[in-house]
Amino acid sequence: MVWQTLLLFVAFSSCASNSIASEPIPRGVSRSKGSFYKPGVPFTCLDGSLSIPFEQINDDYCDCADGTDEPGTAACRNGKFYCMNLGYKPEIIPSSRVSDGVCDCCDGSDEYEHKVDCQNTCIEMGKSMREELEAQRRLIEEGHQIRAEYSQQGKQAKAEKQGLLVTLGPDRDALKQRRDELEAKKLAAEEPEKAAKGLHEDWWKEQQKLREAEKEKVIAMDVFKQLDTNGDEHVTLTELQAREEFDTNSDGQVSEEEITILVGEAIDSSDSEHFATTVWPKIKDSYRMPSPEGVDPIESPPVEPVPSPTEELDEHDGEDDDDDDADFDEDDFDEEGDEGGDDQESSSSADDVMMPPYPDETRQLMDIADAARKEFTDADNEFNNVDRQIQDIEKFLALDLGPDDVFYPLRDECYEFTDREYTYKFCPFEKATQRPKTGGSETNLGTFTKWEANGDDTYGFMKFEKGVHCWNGPDRSANVKFICGKENQLSNAAEPNRCEYSFDFTTPAACHSLPDVHDDAHWHTEL
Repeated sequence: MVWQTLLLFVAFSSCASNSIASEPIPRGVSRSKGSFYKPGVPFTCLDGSLSIPFEQINDDYCDCADGTDEPGTAACRNGKFYCMNLGYKPEIIPSSRVSDGVCDCCDGSDEYEHKVDCQNTCIEMGKSMREELEAQRRLIEEGHQIRAEYSQQGKQAKAEKQGLLVTLGPDRDALKQRRDELEAKKLAAEEPEKAAKGLHEDWWKEQQKLREAEKEKVIAMDVFKQLDTNGDEHVTLTELQAREEFDTNSDGQVSEEEITILVGEAIDSSDSEHFATTVWPKIKDSYRMPSPEGVDPIESPPVEPVPSPTEELDEHDGEDDDDDDADFDEDDFDEEGDEGGDDQESSSSADDVMMPPYPDETRQLMDIADAARKEFTDADNEFNNVDRQIQDIEKFLALDLGPDDVFYPLRDECYEFTDREYTYKFCPFEKATQRPKTGGSETNLGTFTKWEANGDDTYGFMKFEKGVHCWNGPDRSANVKFICGKENQLSNAAEPNRCEYSFDFTTPAACHSLPDVHDDAHWHTEL
């Protein structure tokens, strides 16, 4: 990590002079291991294999199998030499390079025998690094300040949401109780409404049946007249046999058996009543009407309306009702079949006659039910609105926004990065997508599933999984790496493996504070 490199340089620079002034340690040994090399005390090889007198360290003879007794000579093939490199960064080189006539350490300490003249270039080499590390230090500090603001925003948002949740909880309970009461009221009002509407609609269906039956009878009588060629008011077997459409076996003749099978009974002669009720229903599908030329159209006779069932139940104390509200007259109704504009079901007969309006008594019940429905709908909407708010709050509070809620400002935001071919979109806590730069639909690369660690940083990566399935491959997925930066920016996107994508995202939320450079634990770890 950046801060580790920076810490190394700062710590070393601030403490190097102290290391020189303190108790000397053997040449080629780092300060972190200096405690193992104590003058006058036998030295134990760091692999624990052997103990030797301290005087045998750097005596140009390899005693330890791990080479730790000769850090400052080339005696051990596996030895390691530590370059202090004051002003630059420390370095470890193989001991075989010590006193080989080549300057490997920028401070020249590997050529202590002065076989060559090594110039100390550490200060010059460290200048650009110091400038870069200083810029990185400032970036981390500034980013960390923004991170602290992010944390404050997240904590404040959570506190507000938790307070709102406390308020909305009782509200939801009260609204639910009211909604349930109004639902029961609505159901109670709908029962008589449904019964009254059903009674009126059944009556209208019966009216339609009567009209259809009367029309069918008119047609039957017209056909009867057409078949009664001798005008004796009877349709005979002979007259039926004269109709070629009844020749079911297509032999050119209509037999008595064909008529019997068609009608369903033997017939010699049929008067008009018998023909309309028995013969016509059986032959109507086979009968061919004559050409309309010269034939008067059939007029449907007026049908006497049947009183509405609700009116039959009305008591008029023997008085005549001159208004005749139940009488049906097509001219009394508009195209919708409803003078008052009330919403009601309607059905049409063959003449497209609409159902008459519901009676006043039924309309009153409908008005009561409509009012109950509106009350319930309003209460239901109010409850659902509060319930959705609570669900959204609970979802928000369950979201892992990182340590001290530092990732709160990233919520509900999306960031894009465009390369030569695609535009990638990253929506933290939601999804990652890809779309062609030239246009087209988005491809889902995955939805947010979890955080993953990056070294010591528990919140180093966001994992997106179960994206669109790749042909002959896995489901698409994406890993988003979080990097310290002063701005929230999607800085890179790639596909290192087939259908597996990696994003780099810079954000102040990833800027951790610098550790204390005087912390001994960090000193030993880094140096």
